[in-house]
Amino acid sequence: MEEKVTISKEQKRTSLFLSSAVSTLLLTNASFVFTRQDKFSGFMPISIVLCAASVVLAVIGLFSVIRNYKKLTQKKNSVISCVFITLFCGLECYMGVSAVMDMNERRDTEAGAVLFIKDKYGIDAEVVGYDSYTYYSGDREETVKMTADGKEFIVKFFSGNEKEKRSADDFQADEIKQALFDEVSRVYPGGVLRDVGIYGSDFISYASVFEKYFDGTNFEEVMENCRGGIVVDYADTKFDLEDPLFEKLNKWHIQPYFVSFDTAAHLEEFTEKNEPGSVYIRDEQYAKYAPYITDRVEYNYNKETNEREIIRKSYDIKSGAEFDYLFREISENEKGAEKIEQRFAKYSDTALGKPVTKVYKREYSGSSSFFIFYPLEKLNGTANIEAAWISDSAGSNNAFGTQKAEVIWDYAVFVLPYYVEEFMIVEQGDMNNAS
Repeated sequence: MEEKVTISKEQKRTSLFLSSAVSTLLLTNASFVFTRQDKFSGFMPISIVLCAASVVLAVIGLFSVIRNYKKLTQKKNSVISCVFITLFCGLECYMGVSAVMDMNERRDTEAGAVLFIKDKYGIDAEVVGYDSYTYYSGDREETVKMTADGKEFIVKFFSGNEKEKRSADDFQADEIKQALFDEVSRVYPGGVLRDVGIYGSDFISYASVFEKYFDGTNFEEVMENCRGGIVVDYADTKFDLEDPLFEKLNKWHIQPYFVSFDTAAHLEEFTEKNEPGSVYIRDEQYAKYAPYITDRVEYNYNKETNEREIIRKSYDIKSGAEFDYLFREISENEKGAEKIEQRFAKYSDTALGKPVTKVYKREYSGSSSFFIFYPLEKLNGTANIEAAWISDSAGSNNAFGTQKAEVIWDYAVFVLPYYVEEFMIVEQGDMNNAS
Protein backbone atom coordinates (compact mmCIF):
# COMPACT_ATOMS: atom_id res chain seq x y z
CA MET A 1 0.00 0.00 0.00
CA GLU A 2 1.43 3.35 -1.05
CA GLU A 3 2.23 5.79 1.73
CA LYS A 4 0.42 9.10 1.42
CA VAL A 5 2.80 12.05 1.44
CA THR A 6 1.53 15.21 3.11
CA ILE A 7 3.07 18.53 2.06
CA SER A 8 2.81 21.26 4.68
CA LYS A 9 1.92 24.85 3.90
CA GLU A 10 5.42 25.92 4.93
CA GLN A 11 6.92 23.50 2.41
CA LYS A 12 4.55 24.77 -0.27
CA ARG A 13 5.52 28.35 0.46
CA THR A 14 9.22 27.49 0.48
CA SER A 15 8.89 25.69 -2.85
CA LEU A 16 6.98 28.65 -4.25
CA PHE A 17 9.65 31.10 -3.13
CA LEU A 18 12.51 28.94 -4.40
CA SER A 19 10.85 28.47 -7.81
CA SER A 20 10.24 32.21 -7.98
CA ALA A 21 13.87 32.86 -7.13
CA VAL A 22 15.12 30.43 -9.78
CA SER A 23 12.77 31.91 -12.38
CA THR A 24 14.02 35.37 -11.47
CA LEU A 25 17.62 34.24 -11.87
CA LEU A 26 17.00 32.67 -15.26
CA LEU A 27 15.11 35.66 -16.59
CA THR A 28 17.67 38.15 -15.32
CA ASN A 29 20.60 36.21 -16.76
CA ALA A 30 18.75 35.86 -20.06
CA SER A 31 18.20 39.60 -20.13
CA PHE A 32 21.91 40.11 -19.48
CA VAL A 33 22.74 37.92 -22.47
CA PHE A 34 20.39 39.79 -24.77
CA THR A 35 21.61 43.15 -23.47
CA ARG A 36 25.36 42.58 -23.78
CA GLN A 37 25.78 40.51 -26.93
CA ASP A 38 26.19 42.35 -30.24
CA LYS A 39 24.37 39.66 -32.18
CA PHE A 40 21.24 40.28 -30.07
CA SER A 41 21.36 44.06 -30.45
CA GLY A 42 18.12 44.00 -32.42
CA PHE A 43 16.23 42.33 -29.55
CA MET A 44 16.28 45.25 -27.11
CA PRO A 45 12.50 44.99 -26.39
CA ILE A 46 12.97 41.34 -25.34
CA SER A 47 15.66 42.42 -22.89
CA ILE A 48 13.35 45.02 -21.36
CA VAL A 49 10.53 42.47 -20.97
CA LEU A 50 12.84 39.91 -19.36
CA CYS A 51 14.29 42.45 -16.97
CA ALA A 52 10.84 43.71 -16.03
CA ALA A 53 9.57 40.17 -15.45
CA SER A 54 12.52 39.32 -13.24
CA VAL A 55 11.99 42.44 -11.14
CA VAL A 56 8.27 41.67 -10.75
CA LEU A 57 8.99 38.09 -9.63
CA ALA A 58 11.59 39.30 -7.18
CA VAL A 59 9.19 41.87 -5.70
CA ILE A 60 6.45 39.21 -5.37
CA GLY A 61 8.90 36.95 -3.59
CA LEU A 62 9.95 39.69 -1.17
CA PHE A 63 6.35 40.68 -0.50
CA SER A 64 5.40 37.04 0.20
CA VAL A 65 8.32 36.65 2.58
CA ILE A 66 7.31 39.78 4.52
CA ARG A 67 3.64 38.76 4.63
CA ASN A 68 4.30 35.21 5.82
CA TYR A 69 7.33 35.98 7.97
CA LYS A 70 5.85 34.65 11.25
CA LYS A 71 4.72 31.37 9.71
CA LEU A 72 8.00 30.87 7.91
CA THR A 73 10.05 31.44 11.06
CA GLN A 74 8.31 28.71 13.03
CA LYS A 75 10.80 26.16 11.79
CA LYS A 76 14.55 26.41 11.49
CA ASN A 77 14.65 25.31 7.85
CA SER A 78 12.01 27.87 6.96
CA VAL A 79 14.06 30.61 8.66
CA ILE A 80 17.10 29.72 6.55
CA SER A 81 14.95 29.65 3.42
CA CYS A 82 13.43 32.99 4.37
CA VAL A 83 16.81 34.67 4.78
CA PHE A 84 18.20 33.09 1.62
CA ILE A 85 15.22 34.06 -0.51
CA THR A 86 15.20 37.62 0.86
CA LEU A 87 18.85 38.15 -0.01
CA PHE A 88 18.55 36.37 -3.32
CA CYS A 89 15.50 38.30 -4.47
CA GLY A 90 17.09 41.56 -3.38
CA LEU A 91 20.16 40.77 -5.45
CA GLU A 92 18.05 39.87 -8.45
CA CYS A 93 16.13 43.14 -8.14
CA TYR A 94 19.44 44.99 -8.20
CA MET A 95 20.67 43.00 -11.21
CA GLY A 96 17.45 43.54 -13.12
CA VAL A 97 17.46 47.29 -12.51
CA SER A 98 21.18 47.39 -13.40
CA ALA A 99 20.49 45.63 -16.71
CA VAL A 100 17.80 48.17 -17.61
CA MET A 101 20.17 51.03 -16.72
CA ASP A 102 22.89 49.46 -18.87
CA MET A 103 20.49 49.23 -21.79
CA ASN A 104 19.60 52.89 -21.45
CA GLU A 105 23.28 53.83 -21.29
CA ARG A 106 23.99 51.73 -24.36
CA ARG A 107 21.22 53.37 -26.35
CA ASP A 108 22.44 56.82 -25.31
CA THR A 109 26.01 55.92 -26.34
CA GLU A 110 24.91 54.58 -29.71
CA ALA A 111 22.83 57.71 -30.35
CA GLY A 112 25.83 59.82 -29.33
CA ALA A 113 28.04 57.96 -31.81
CA VAL A 114 25.63 58.69 -34.66
CA LEU A 115 25.58 62.40 -33.76
CA PHE A 116 29.38 62.47 -33.35
CA ILE A 117 29.97 61.10 -36.86
CA LYS A 118 27.31 63.38 -38.34
CA ASP A 119 28.88 66.45 -36.74
CA LYS A 120 32.49 65.50 -37.57
CA TYR A 121 32.11 64.21 -41.15
CA GLY A 122 28.61 65.26 -42.20
CA ILE A 123 27.57 61.69 -42.96
CA ASP A 124 24.79 59.45 -41.67
CA ALA A 125 26.11 56.23 -40.11
CA GLU A 126 24.33 53.11 -38.89
CA VAL A 127 25.11 51.30 -35.63
CA VAL A 128 25.91 47.60 -36.11
CA GLY A 129 27.46 46.64 -32.76
CA TYR A 130 28.42 47.69 -29.26
CA ASP A 131 30.94 46.69 -26.61
CA SER A 132 32.12 48.16 -23.31
CA TYR A 133 34.71 47.45 -20.67
CA THR A 134 35.42 48.94 -17.25
CA TYR A 135 38.99 48.63 -15.98
CA TYR A 136 40.12 48.15 -12.39
CA SER A 137 41.17 51.80 -12.32
CA GLY A 138 37.58 52.84 -12.92
CA ASP A 139 38.31 53.97 -16.48
CA ARG A 140 35.67 52.87 -18.94
CA GLU A 141 35.76 52.40 -22.69
CA GLU A 142 32.74 51.97 -24.92
CA THR A 143 33.07 50.92 -28.55
CA VAL A 144 30.32 51.43 -31.11
CA LYS A 145 30.71 49.59 -34.42
CA MET A 146 29.27 51.54 -37.33
CA THR A 147 28.92 51.48 -41.10
CA ALA A 148 28.44 54.20 -43.70
CA ASP A 149 28.58 53.95 -47.49
CA GLY A 150 29.80 50.36 -47.24
CA LYS A 151 32.71 51.24 -44.94
CA GLU A 152 32.93 49.77 -41.44
CA PHE A 153 34.57 51.71 -38.61
CA ILE A 154 34.35 52.26 -34.87
CA VAL A 155 33.69 55.11 -32.47
CA LYS A 156 35.22 54.92 -29.02
CA PHE A 157 34.11 56.75 -25.90
CA PHE A 158 36.47 57.01 -22.97
CA SER A 159 35.62 58.18 -19.48
CA GLY A 160 37.83 58.11 -16.41
CA ASN A 161 37.48 59.15 -12.81
CA GLU A 162 36.47 62.80 -12.71
CA LYS A 163 37.22 63.12 -16.44
CA GLU A 164 34.95 64.33 -19.19
CA LYS A 165 33.90 61.65 -21.64
CA ARG A 166 36.02 61.81 -24.80
CA SER A 167 35.20 60.45 -28.23
CA ALA A 168 37.29 59.39 -31.22
CA ASP A 169 36.95 57.22 -34.32
CA ASP A 170 39.02 55.35 -36.90
CA PHE A 171 37.10 56.53 -39.98
CA GLN A 172 40.25 58.29 -41.30
CA ALA A 173 42.79 55.86 -39.87
CA ASP A 174 44.12 54.72 -43.26
CA GLU A 175 44.54 58.30 -44.48
CA ILE A 176 46.40 59.35 -41.34
CA LYS A 177 48.71 56.33 -41.44
CA GLN A 178 49.47 57.10 -45.09
CA ALA A 179 50.20 60.71 -44.12
CA LEU A 180 52.77 59.47 -41.59
CA PHE A 181 54.44 57.33 -44.24
CA ASP A 182 54.45 60.33 -46.59
CA GLU A 183 56.28 62.35 -43.93
CA VAL A 184 58.96 59.67 -43.77
CA SER A 185 59.14 59.29 -47.55
CA ARG A 186 59.87 62.99 -48.05
CA VAL A 187 63.19 62.43 -46.31
CA TYR A 188 63.86 58.80 -47.22
CA PRO A 189 62.02 57.91 -50.45
CA GLY A 190 61.79 54.45 -51.94
CA GLY A 191 61.02 52.62 -48.72
CA VAL A 192 58.75 49.61 -48.36
CA LEU A 193 56.15 50.19 -45.64
CA ARG A 194 55.99 47.06 -43.50
CA ASP A 195 53.78 48.14 -40.63
CA VAL A 196 52.36 51.28 -39.08
CA GLY A 197 50.19 51.88 -36.05
CA ILE A 198 48.96 55.09 -34.46
CA TYR A 199 46.98 54.99 -31.26
CA GLY A 200 45.19 57.60 -29.17
CA SER A 201 47.09 57.87 -25.88
CA ASP A 202 43.93 58.72 -23.93
CA PHE A 203 42.39 55.42 -24.94
CA ILE A 204 43.52 52.38 -23.01
CA SER A 205 43.03 49.80 -25.74
CA TYR A 206 45.26 49.81 -28.81
CA ALA A 207 42.96 51.27 -31.44
CA SER A 208 43.82 53.69 -34.24
CA VAL A 209 41.22 56.26 -33.26
CA PHE A 210 41.49 60.04 -33.62
CA GLU A 211 39.59 62.88 -32.03
CA LYS A 212 40.28 65.59 -34.59
CA TYR A 213 39.25 65.75 -38.23
CA PHE A 214 42.15 65.39 -40.68
CA ASP A 215 41.82 67.87 -43.55
CA GLY A 216 45.15 67.02 -45.18
CA THR A 217 47.01 70.01 -43.74
CA ASN A 218 46.75 69.61 -39.96
CA PHE A 219 48.75 66.42 -39.48
CA GLU A 220 50.69 67.67 -36.44
CA GLU A 221 47.46 68.75 -34.78
CA VAL A 222 45.90 65.33 -35.39
CA MET A 223 48.96 63.62 -33.92
CA GLU A 224 48.59 65.33 -30.53
CA ASN A 225 47.96 62.84 -27.72
CA CYS A 226 48.92 59.93 -29.98
CA ARG A 227 51.59 57.26 -29.93
CA GLY A 228 52.59 54.38 -32.17
CA GLY A 229 55.27 52.99 -34.45
CA ILE A 230 56.28 52.62 -38.07
CA VAL A 231 58.43 49.95 -39.76
CA VAL A 232 59.99 50.76 -43.15
CA ASP A 233 62.58 48.79 -45.13
CA TYR A 234 65.08 50.31 -47.56
CA ALA A 235 67.91 49.34 -49.86
CA ASP A 236 71.35 50.97 -49.87
CA THR A 237 70.30 53.78 -47.51
CA LYS A 238 72.20 55.54 -44.74
CA PHE A 239 70.11 57.13 -42.00
CA ASP A 240 71.09 60.45 -40.44
CA LEU A 241 70.06 60.61 -36.78
CA GLU A 242 70.45 64.40 -36.85
CA ASP A 243 67.70 64.71 -39.44
CA PRO A 244 64.67 66.73 -38.20
CA LEU A 245 62.46 63.77 -39.19
CA PHE A 246 63.56 61.79 -36.15
CA GLU A 247 62.92 64.77 -33.90
CA LYS A 248 59.38 64.95 -35.29
CA LEU A 249 58.79 61.23 -34.78
CA ASN A 250 60.00 61.54 -31.20
CA LYS A 251 57.72 64.50 -30.62
CA TRP A 252 54.75 62.54 -31.95
CA HIS A 253 55.69 59.51 -29.81
CA ILE A 254 56.10 57.43 -32.98
CA GLN A 255 58.71 54.69 -32.66
CA PRO A 256 60.62 54.22 -35.94
CA TYR A 257 62.13 50.91 -37.03
CA PHE A 258 64.03 51.59 -40.24
CA VAL A 259 66.17 48.87 -41.83
CA SER A 260 68.40 49.13 -44.89
CA PHE A 261 69.50 46.08 -46.91
CA ASP A 262 72.64 46.11 -49.02
CA THR A 263 70.82 45.65 -52.34
CA ALA A 264 67.34 46.14 -53.79
CA ALA A 265 67.25 42.45 -54.76
CA HIS A 266 67.79 41.37 -51.15
CA LEU A 267 65.15 43.83 -49.97
CA GLU A 268 62.64 42.49 -52.48
CA GLU A 269 63.24 38.86 -51.56
CA PHE A 270 63.02 39.61 -47.82
CA THR A 271 59.71 41.41 -48.33
CA GLU A 272 58.27 38.53 -50.35
CA LYS A 273 59.27 35.86 -47.81
CA ASN A 274 58.45 37.63 -44.53
CA GLU A 275 55.11 38.95 -43.38
CA PRO A 276 55.10 41.76 -40.79
CA GLY A 277 54.91 40.37 -37.27
CA SER A 278 54.96 41.34 -33.62
CA VAL A 279 58.03 42.96 -32.08
CA TYR A 280 59.60 39.63 -31.08
CA ILE A 281 58.88 37.95 -34.42
CA ARG A 282 60.00 41.05 -36.30
CA ASP A 283 63.38 41.17 -34.53
CA GLU A 284 64.00 37.50 -35.27
CA GLN A 285 63.01 37.93 -38.91
CA TYR A 286 65.58 40.67 -39.45
CA ALA A 287 68.33 39.01 -37.39
CA LYS A 288 68.32 36.05 -39.79
CA TYR A 289 69.33 38.49 -42.53
CA ALA A 290 71.91 40.33 -40.44
CA PRO A 291 74.87 39.81 -42.86
CA TYR A 292 72.93 41.75 -45.51
CA ILE A 293 71.66 44.61 -43.34
CA THR A 294 73.86 47.68 -43.60
CA ASP A 295 72.03 50.14 -41.35
CA ARG A 296 69.06 50.30 -38.99
CA VAL A 297 67.63 52.75 -36.47
CA GLU A 298 65.03 52.25 -33.80
CA TYR A 299 63.43 53.77 -30.75
CA ASN A 300 65.02 53.51 -27.33
CA TYR A 301 64.10 54.66 -23.85
CA ASN A 302 67.15 55.98 -22.00
CA LYS A 303 66.73 55.07 -18.33
CA GLU A 304 69.63 57.29 -17.27
CA THR A 305 68.26 60.48 -18.82
CA ASN A 306 64.61 59.39 -18.56
CA GLU A 307 64.07 60.43 -22.17
CA ARG A 308 63.00 58.88 -25.46
CA GLU A 309 65.64 58.72 -28.19
CA ILE A 310 66.30 57.35 -31.65
CA ILE A 311 69.46 55.25 -31.88
CA ARG A 312 71.47 53.39 -34.50
CA LYS A 313 71.53 49.71 -33.62
CA SER A 314 73.81 47.73 -35.90
CA TYR A 315 74.14 43.97 -35.69
CA ASP A 316 77.38 42.96 -34.01
CA ILE A 317 78.05 39.79 -35.97
CA LYS A 318 80.85 37.79 -34.39
CA SER A 319 83.25 35.81 -36.56
CA GLY A 320 84.29 32.31 -35.54
CA ALA A 321 86.71 29.86 -37.05
CA GLU A 322 83.93 27.83 -38.68
CA PHE A 323 80.94 30.21 -38.90
CA ASP A 324 79.61 33.63 -37.89
CA TYR A 325 76.99 34.10 -35.16
CA LEU A 326 74.71 36.34 -33.10
CA PHE A 327 74.34 36.78 -29.96
CA ARG A 328 76.50 35.90 -26.89
CA GLU A 329 80.04 34.59 -26.84
CA ILE A 330 80.90 30.96 -27.48
CA SER A 331 83.93 28.78 -26.87
CA GLU A 332 85.10 25.37 -28.04
CA ASN A 333 84.34 22.35 -25.89
CA GLU A 334 86.69 19.52 -26.85
CA LYS A 335 84.87 16.86 -24.82
CA GLY A 336 81.36 18.00 -25.73
CA ALA A 337 80.80 15.69 -28.69
CA GLU A 338 80.67 12.60 -26.52
CA LYS A 339 78.10 14.20 -24.20
CA ILE A 340 75.85 15.22 -27.10
CA GLU A 341 76.12 11.79 -28.71
CA GLN A 342 75.22 10.07 -25.43
CA ARG A 343 72.20 12.33 -24.93
CA PHE A 344 70.87 11.63 -28.42
CA ALA A 345 71.64 7.90 -28.19
CA LYS A 346 69.66 7.64 -24.95
CA TYR A 347 66.62 9.79 -25.72
CA SER A 348 66.34 10.39 -29.49
CA ASP A 349 64.49 8.15 -31.96
CA THR A 350 66.83 9.17 -34.80
CA ALA A 351 70.56 8.80 -35.09
CA LEU A 352 72.80 11.81 -34.77
CA GLY A 353 74.39 12.84 -38.05
CA LYS A 354 78.04 13.07 -38.90
CA PRO A 355 79.74 16.07 -37.19
CA VAL A 356 80.62 18.93 -39.52
CA THR A 357 81.95 21.33 -36.87
CA LYS A 358 83.45 21.13 -33.44
CA VAL A 359 81.30 21.33 -30.32
CA TYR A 360 80.77 24.81 -28.92
CA LYS A 361 79.61 25.91 -25.51
CA ARG A 362 77.40 28.95 -25.09
CA GLU A 363 76.57 30.69 -21.85
CA TYR A 364 73.00 30.06 -20.68
CA SER A 365 71.94 33.69 -20.34
CA GLY A 366 69.42 36.19 -21.62
CA SER A 367 66.25 35.59 -23.58
CA SER A 368 67.36 36.14 -27.18
CA SER A 369 67.64 33.36 -29.73
CA PHE A 370 71.06 32.30 -30.98
CA PHE A 371 71.81 32.73 -34.71
CA ILE A 372 74.42 30.77 -36.68
CA PHE A 373 75.50 31.79 -40.20
CA TYR A 374 77.27 28.85 -41.85
CA PRO A 375 78.77 29.63 -45.31
CA LEU A 376 77.30 27.47 -48.06
CA GLU A 377 80.61 27.50 -49.91
CA LYS A 378 82.00 25.17 -47.25
CA LEU A 379 79.36 22.58 -48.15
CA ASN A 380 79.64 22.75 -51.94
CA GLY A 381 75.85 22.33 -52.08
CA THR A 382 76.01 18.62 -51.29
CA ALA A 383 75.04 18.29 -47.64
CA ASN A 384 71.91 18.85 -45.58
CA ILE A 385 73.08 20.10 -42.21
CA GLU A 386 71.37 20.47 -38.86
CA ALA A 387 72.38 22.01 -35.59
CA ALA A 388 72.28 19.44 -32.77
CA TRP A 389 72.07 20.96 -29.29
CA ILE A 390 71.61 20.10 -25.62
CA SER A 391 70.83 22.09 -22.49
CA ASP A 392 71.05 21.11 -18.83
CA SER A 393 69.48 24.36 -17.64
CA ALA A 394 66.23 24.25 -19.59
CA GLY A 395 64.26 22.55 -16.83
CA SER A 396 64.95 18.95 -17.83
CA ASN A 397 67.96 16.66 -17.72
CA ASN A 398 67.26 15.35 -21.22
CA ALA A 399 66.69 18.69 -22.99
CA PHE A 400 68.01 18.29 -26.53
CA GLY A 401 67.00 18.87 -30.12
CA THR A 402 67.97 19.59 -33.69
CA GLN A 403 67.31 22.61 -35.87
CA LYS A 404 67.25 22.51 -39.67
CA ALA A 405 69.01 25.18 -41.69
CA GLU A 406 67.20 27.88 -43.61
CA VAL A 407 69.13 28.81 -46.73
CA ILE A 408 69.39 32.59 -46.99
CA TRP A 409 71.52 33.56 -49.97
CA ASP A 410 75.13 32.71 -49.05
CA TYR A 411 74.45 31.11 -45.69
CA ALA A 412 72.73 28.21 -44.01
CA VAL A 413 71.09 30.02 -41.09
CA PHE A 414 70.14 28.38 -37.80
CA VAL A 415 67.95 29.94 -35.12
CA LEU A 416 68.51 28.09 -31.84
CA PRO A 417 66.51 28.53 -28.60
CA TYR A 418 67.92 30.96 -26.05
CA TYR A 419 68.54 28.16 -23.53
CA VAL A 420 70.92 26.19 -25.77
CA GLU A 421 74.23 25.53 -23.99
CA GLU A 422 76.20 23.13 -26.20
CA PHE A 423 75.83 22.54 -29.91
CA MET A 424 77.49 21.37 -33.10
CA ILE A 425 76.54 21.19 -36.75
CA VAL A 426 76.00 17.73 -38.22
CA GLU A 427 75.46 16.40 -41.76
CA GLN A 428 72.25 14.53 -42.55
CA GLY A 429 71.86 14.29 -46.32
CA ASP A 430 70.97 16.20 -49.49
CA MET A 431 71.10 19.99 -49.21
CA ASN A 432 68.05 20.32 -51.47
CA ASN A 433 65.89 19.06 -48.59
CA ALA A 434 66.89 21.94 -46.34
CA SER A 435 64.04 24.26 -45.41
